[in-house]
Amino acid sequence: MSVKFLKLSLLFILVGAALSAAPPTNNRDVFSELRTMCNNHEAELRVLEEKFNNQEQIIESLQKELKNSHKTFQENVKGKAVTVEQRLTALESSLQLLTNDISSLRQHLEKQNSVILSLHDKVSGYETGLAQHGNNITHLQTALQTLAEVVQEPSKQQPVLDGNSYRVQAGDSLGKIAQQFGVTIKALRDENKLTSDRIIAGQILNIPPKNS
Repeated sequence: MSVKFLKLSLLFILVGAALSAAPPTNNRDVFSELRTMCNNHEAELRVLEEKFNNQEQIIESLQKELKNSHKTFQENVKGKAVTVEQRLTALESSLQLLTNDISSLRQHLEKQNSVILSLHDKVSGYETGLAQHGNNITHLQTALQTLAEVVQEPSKQQPVLDGNSYRVQAGDSLGKIAQQFGVTIKALRDENKLTSDRIIAGQILNIPPKNS
């Protein structure tokens, strides 16, 4: 409903009310009063129309502001959504890189563990070899000590140990020793299980019984 229609409706209502209430002999005064009333109501209607227009402008302004706010909100939400998506993408990339680094580190650790186990086995083998070498050195030292005792100067050794054994002296031969004890070279060689007549100083020979 427009403001002009409201004006006309209100005017007809006022005129009807004035005519029905006024006596017939006072028409000029009635019309004058009606004119004044109409002018007053027109003024009020203009004020109302102005307020109505102001309200329409305010409503239109609020609608524009609401539309702009909604648009801004949508843009902000869209922008934030894009930013969040970018951050999520960056985090996924970082997580993938971290996963790859952890996998590489695990493989490296496994290789290092294999190398350490191999080195441990080698060290164990070296320790076993060293222990064997130590035993061999001990046996060698014992043999050298025995050999040193054997090759001592003949003057410091007793040639005849007892009636059944003889220590070879420098310059001795198997034939000389056999003649000294009255036995044959063959018997002396068989008694000591010699494969030849070669003997060395310090060697201990068993003397077989005579007449053998």
